[in-house]
Amino acid sequence: MIDKSIVNDMAMILTGQSEKVVGEALSLPAVATVQGNLDLMIDGFGKPIPAEDYHKIKGVSVAPGNRVLAVPIEDGHTFIVTGEVE
Repeated sequence: MIDKSIVNDMAMILTGQSEKVVGEALSLPAVATVQGNLDLMIDGFGKPIPAEDYHKIKGVSVAPGNRVLAVPIEDGHTFIVTGEVE
């Protein structure tokens, strides 16, 4: 059985690393707006996520002005766009 305290410690380490990389912690899915250059502007986030730092689920397309759901992965600054929000 996995010790929950070890998992919690690992989560804190990963969160700390994301804060160092982007200057802000983001570990939960977030709503974002696709910018004209296809960068993502996460609601409440200080700077856009460059188009090369996010991926899309197969079949999902994005266009400027779309509101999308973005899920952070691994390093806390790479995202997967899972779909458009209405």
